[in-house]
Amino acid sequence: MMRNRDDDGPTATHFLSDPHGRRNTVMLIAAAILAAIAASCYAEFAIVVPACRGYGQAQGMLYAGTKTWNYRQEEGTVCMFRRADGSETAIPLQKFMPFLQSLTLDWTLDLRLSIPSFIALFTLSWLGLQRVLAGAGGSAVRSRDDG
Repeated sequence: MMRNRDDDGPTATHFLSDPHGRRNTVMLIAAAILAAIAASCYAEFAIVVPACRGYGQAQGMLYAGTKTWNYRQEEGTVCMFRRADGSETAIPLQKFMPFLQSLTLDWTLDLRLSIPSFIALFTLSWLGLQRVLAGAGGSAVRSRDDG
């Protein structure tokens, strides 16, 4: 069976070309942003804060908060601690967490990285879902015609 070079199938059309394309795109981006913020909040309050509190308690320091990565720091996310004498110290997550876990948490907590990543992930998932649905619809039509 020879395929026409110009025929790329039903998924070759641009996903903004249908009547609801722009609305779907805005909804996809909004959902990705909300998911990135939710993942960041969950990671901070369920993983980072308990880990920092535990480390600070073991070292005799009081947990004071977290700071996410900025361009002046090379450590990534850091836990802020207050010592008994009132001085503050910052200790990166990499000092007391495994490397891959701290790297994943750094990515999740920094919204400048996680929002574009979630948008890309949601877009690829949406396009993959469209391809699967278009393929399933095409095979169902072919099987009805054959029978």
